[in-house]
Amino acid sequence: MADLHLIYTTHGKDGDWSLTSPQCPGYLVRRDTIDQLLSDTPRIVDTWGVPPHRHVWHHEQHGYVDPEGSGYLIRFVADPGYSNEERHDTAGRLKASIETGFDSAFKLHQPLLASGERLLIAVHSADTIGWCLDQLATGNGAMLSEHRGEGAMYNLPILEDGDFGESRWSIETLGLTRVNSFAELFDRVMAQEAAELDYSPGGRGRVRMRL
Repeated sequence: MADLHLIYTTHGKDGDWSLTSPQCPGYLVRRDTIDQLLSDTPRIVDTWGVPPHRHVWHHEQHGYVDPEGSGYLIRFVADPGYSNEERHDTAGRLKASIETGFDSAFKLHQPLLASGERLLIAVHSADTIGWCLDQLATGNGAMLSEHRGEGAMYNLPILEDGDFGESRWSIETLGLTRVNSFAELFDRVMAQEAAELDYSPGGRGRVRMRL
C-alpha cells in the first residue's frame, strides 16, 4: 500500500489550477481556482479509481519562466505541520534564483520533465528518499533543494528510476534505501563526489552540487 501524492499546479498570478498525481498517470483535472479544485478533490480522486493508500499528500506547485525563457516548476508540500516555514523559505529562494537566472553550469544539471520544464522540489532534511521518488512520474526527474540557513542551498538531482547526483549513482551503489533521509542521501553523494575527484595536474579537483 503506497502513499498518494496530489499535485496542485498553477502558472502565473491569474492562472487556473490543475490536479495530477504520479500514482494516477494520464489524469489531469482543471478548475478556475484552488478552492474549487480542493472542494472537488475527493470526488475527482474517487473517479480515478485510486487503490487504498496509507496517506494522502497535498503538494502546491507554481510555474515560472527564467530570463532565457526556460520553464520551471517549484513544488512544496502544502499539508500543515511539515516544516512549512522552512519549505516556503526554500521555495522563495528558488523563485528568486529563477527570476535572476541560474548559473549556466548548474542549469545543465537540472533534470528536464517530459513537458520540457525543470522541477525544483523544496525539501526538508528529514524527508525520505522514497517520499521524494514517489512524487515523480515515470521517466521524470527533479532537483531537490533545501536551504539550511546563511544562504546555503543544498541541491541534488534525482531521477524517478532511483539514480542520484551528476554521476547518476543508484540507491544500491550509495548503500541506501528508500527510508533514508535527504540529509543522508546528500552526504553520501557528496562523499562519492569527493572520492572521485581528480587532483592531478589538469584534473577536476572541485566539489560539485553544493550551489
